[in-house]
Amino acid sequence: MKKSYLKIGMFLVIGTILVLQLSGCRNKDKDFYGYWSGTEDGLPIAYDFKITKDKVIELKENDELVDYKYTLKHEKINTGSYSVIKISKDELVKGIPEIEQTTGESKVSIMRMEGEKDKLMLMATLNGKFSTAVLYRTSKDKSPIGKIEKENDIISKQTTDEKIDSFIKTYTAIPPTWKLVNEDKGITINTDTEISTDAQSLSDLLANLTGISNTVTEQVGKDVPLRLLENGKKDYSVVFKNGQVTDYNEVFKKVIE
Repeated sequence: MKKSYLKIGMFLVIGTILVLQLSGCRNKDKDFYGYWSGTEDGLPIAYDFKITKDKVIELKENDELVDYKYTLKHEKINTGSYSVIKISKDELVKGIPEIEQTTGESKVSIMRMEGEKDKLMLMATLNGKFSTAVLYRTSKDKSPIGKIEKENDIISKQTTDEKIDSFIKTYTAIPPTWKLVNEDKGITINTDTEISTDAQSLSDLLANLTGISNTVTEQVGKDVPLRLLENGKKDYSVVFKNGQVTDYNEVFKKVIE
């Protein structure tokens, strides 16, 4: 009986130690979380990342945010044990589509630097070419990603009416004889002149309006109507939603149907 109690006691001690070790690893893994910025060694290439518990978010040159899923591994390197974030080629294609057709190895690893809580080492291999960068912890206020997130938060909190007003103020890719107006939960284009009614002119106009409607969908929201109201007329000539024609008059009928 004493031997059985001793065995149970030993198992409990070993189990407790393992739980504490795993808990310690998880707590250290949280040191990855947050905003990071740095430059590639020897090259003027800037990196901006946000790391969360399940993804690495990278800021691309066009202010696009790309999410990469990653795996977190604990590896022994020399005499130490390190937590390493690994991003596979299949994930990297999301932000670097050109590597999809390459045959060389492509991967990214991010690891904590020994004794440095606020520094990370990034090691990138793209089509067999290896490079490194040191990433430094930064705050949301100073991070370019954080600034974009704040802007997106402001936009998401705007009402549709406010988004329409903002769109009208900032959208300039229209002829000088057009005026954008916020009305009836949509955008109306008022024209100072009547439009040309030949087939080619109407087709060109439809293509232009399709592009504007797509932009409205992206910047304002889905199902926001874009209407064309010609000078001196009471009824809309053509109406779009989400880049698609939803209503039109007899003039546009000949090029739509």
